[in-house]
Amino acid sequence: MQRHADALGAEVRGHSDLTLGDLKFSGNAQRRKRRYLLFHGSFLLNLDIEHIERLLPMPSREPDYRHHRAHREFLMNVSLAGRNIQDALRQTWNAPEMLRDVPVERITALATTASTLPLTGRSSSDCRLLRQTGQCRADLSGVRGGVHLGFT
Repeated sequence: MQRHADALGAEVRGHSDLTLGDLKFSGNAQRRKRRYLLFHGSFLLNLDIEHIERLLPMPSREPDYRHHRAHREFLMNVSLAGRNIQDALRQTWNAPEMLRDVPVERITALATTASTLPLTGRSSSDCRLLRQTGQCRADLSGVRGGVHLGFT
């Protein structure tokens, strides 16, 4: 996570949050099994934070730096273009090429299975609420334009 923070001029707070000051703009999580590791993260670019405020309850567990602040006082959209984030992460991870053969069917199957599992500190119903507003969805239509750092 520190590499990501350094690439973006940010700081790692909590377990895997990226922040500017005390405001979170990226959350990350992982799931480890015997035969695979899934790491995923999100960057808030143009998210309507008021949707989060209205739809998600306060988390039952929170990082120390949150200080019981409401979502709108804790989250921020990062003011970087998505392309700039992609470029910075590619350079940091020395990944100059895009993944050519994206396993879209396998990713879709994993995303479908994962969407029924609880998210970090959230229930699957929280994500269903966000899907209704278009704020949370498994959209792989632009997967070739994403940042693909490699899989083992």
